[in-house]
Amino acid sequence: MLENFFRWVLNPEEVAEFLADTTVCLLIFYIIHLIRKVLKLIMDSLKGFFKGNAKQVENEKVVISDRFVGEDGKPLEWEIRAIGNETDDELRNQCTSQVKIKKNVYMPKLDYTEYLKKLLVTCVVYPNLNNKELQDSYTVMSAEELLSAMLLPGEYNALAEKVQEICGFDKDIMEEKIEEAKN
Repeated sequence: MLENFFRWVLNPEEVAEFLADTTVCLLIFYIIHLIRKVLKLIMDSLKGFFKGNAKQVENEKVVISDRFVGEDGKPLEWEIRAIGNETDDELRNQCTSQVKIKKNVYMPKLDYTEYLKKLLVTCVVYPNLNNKELQDSYTVMSAEELLSAMLLPGEYNALAEKVQEICGFDKDIMEEKIEEAKN
């Protein structure tokens, strides 16, 4: 069939004779039109996934604690940002150790508490947790220690939930998986 097509393309008399048949000509144009339509639909459906069309995740301002107030007496807002997969992978790698399960057999183990601390510190834009004066006021030496010193346990959990939400972790799905694991 392919040989016939090339022979046909290379022989102008056969092409002219073939195209004289209006039905065949219309059929070819219709097929070309359909192919173009299908290609356009495919490209249109993919355009939403193009980097330039993806919505940017905006930083969010949230009140984490009523205990921190401005000069006007209103609670101060914390600014939180999302992180990308590359940064998340770096944090996970920093918090993963190899645990020996058998002779010469090791398995990676994520220290989730340490990972969460690093995730929170990385995502908090304001207040600047690396500010020396702020750390000195709580007599701590690191951003992770500062968060623990500044926040009550419930406030810390509220911050963790908000950071996980902004980073796209679906809390409901995670809770379901935890429940399944318990049962």
